[in-house]
Amino acid sequence: MNNDYRNEVRSYTTEAPWTIWKIFSVIVLVILAGSALGLVGCAVGLFTGAANNAAQVVQKEFYPDALLRKYEWFKDAAAALDKKQADRRPRNDEPLAGRP
Repeated sequence: MNNDYRNEVRSYTTEAPWTIWKIFSVIVLVILAGSALGLVGCAVGLFTGAANNAAQVVQKEFYPDALLRKYEWFKDAAAALDKKQADRRPRNDEPLAGRP
């Protein structure tokens, strides 16, 4: 009985390091695969995020409500400019003295 026990322990001690390295390599492989998938997922996320941002910019700048807002701003700016130019122009009956 003692001899069987020693033989069994001897076989386990020779197989244990191989098993530990096998488990360690599997763990390292899983970590590396997870990191690679994470990098790929991040790259895909950046691409889809950029596409989403581009769609938001197009919507913000070129949809009808944005174009109407820009057109109204342009009309207001043109009216303000016309008023400013009309205020600077002397009328025929006013003298030019004192005007810049």
